[in-house]
Amino acid sequence: MTTSISGWSGYYPSPYVSSGSMTGVSGATLSPPLQSYQTEISDLAALQNNLDGLLTQSQNLATLQSQFSFSASSSASSVATATAGSGAISGIYNVQIGQLAQGQVVSSAAQSSATAAIGSGSPTTLSFQFANGSSKSVAIDGTNNSLQGISDAINSAQIGVSASVVSNGSGQQLTITGATGSANAFSIAVSGDATLSSMLNYTPGASSNGLTLNLSAQDAQGSVNGVAFSSGSNAVTGAANGLTLNLISTGATTVNVSPDATTAASTVQSFVNAYNSAQSALNTLNQGDLSSNGILAPIQDALTNAVNSTSVNGNGLSTIGISTNADGTLSFDATAFQAAAVANPQNVTQLLSNNSGTGLGDQLSTALDAFTSGGSIQSIMSGLQTQNSAEQMLGNLASALPNSASGSLPSDLTGASLYSEVQQLVQGTYSTADGLSGSTNDPSWSALGNLSNAYSLLNNVYA
Repeated sequence: MTTSISGWSGYYPSPYVSSGSMTGVSGATLSPPLQSYQTEISDLAALQNNLDGLLTQSQNLATLQSQFSFSASSSASSVATATAGSGAISGIYNVQIGQLAQGQVVSSAAQSSATAAIGSGSPTTLSFQFANGSSKSVAIDGTNNSLQGISDAINSAQIGVSASVVSNGSGQQLTITGATGSANAFSIAVSGDATLSSMLNYTPGASSNGLTLNLSAQDAQGSVNGVAFSSGSNAVTGAANGLTLNLISTGATTVNVSPDATTAASTVQSFVNAYNSAQSALNTLNQGDLSSNGILAPIQDALTNAVNSTSVNGNGLSTIGISTNADGTLSFDATAFQAAAVANPQNVTQLLSNNSGTGLGDQLSTALDAFTSGGSIQSIMSGLQTQNSAEQMLGNLASALPNSASGSLPSDLTGASLYSEVQQLVQGTYSTADGLSGSTNDPSWSALGNLSNAYSLLNNVYA
């Protein structure tokens, strides 16, 4: 008997109810066991899971281009290091650094103690005016009018400068340091206690400052490939596309920017693993119950054809480290892949995924979607499940049929002929010509439940 499944036409006989297989109407057995159908269904479900995984990994190849990053190396790391980010361009960059960015540093006259009170303790305000136009203030009173107290108050205010108390050969000094860059230069005006005012005021260029200038604020200065740059920070951005220079000292260095395909290689490895799992599953199933089923060969052909046909400008997958083994699985050389990505990242992405749909991932995504996502595999699984239910029902019918005079069913009572007998019963035209006796009113039929439902199910398979 042949059953046609939507989308696929295959040979699905009824081997489980065959000539001589039901030798007694009471406790009749089926041969071979029903487990065979269940095994096929289970095998197809496992295959579907493998193909779903491969479909996901094939689709991930479409994001490969965004996974390429860039690395940057400096020939003189004591002068500058570099990092490459979004927008970086491969190439060699000649970097000259003439001046580092630095922050303004001022310090007070030495005091004998870091904790002794200075001045009267009356409320005092330190007003900071910055070159960038902003202003900040710090309050001092009798609770913090020592070098350490003033340092702590400045740091707690978080106004863009830091303070500390340092010891020199003459005593303790308050040191105030601004952020790097000329825009962060500052002056300090003091109102309140006269002692603190004379000690802490600072105006650039004035002759009566209480604080002494140790370092002036300045910007970093240099050039990249002959183009000058200026930066308020020693972390220089914008001097070259996507490149950040971390300046350490004056001098010269060469920065090499190249693609980094580490993340992309990991994605390709995951794809290869999924592909190999699918091929291995197909190889195994070809040795089992599904070997004669028409679903396996088209799937395996689709996988193999996609790998073999993928090419860009005459270059196949082997040029990016992907090769085919004798059993149809793939091998992946991550080192060769990364070398190919550095040399020609566009060629790598075109081979694996492109807008024309000819990349490996594109071809497999299209092919696999036809087999999964409610496609051919599901249709065949559904057909097998229906047949499995039908065969189980046939077994029940064989056990429930009234005993014949000879005590056994006719030797030629196959699934199809039993269906014919059930058909006659349902239609009320049952004949005893076959040596069977009884009718749908016989109590022996009670085990079947609704006979018309059984007939309907058998009708789908054997009609």
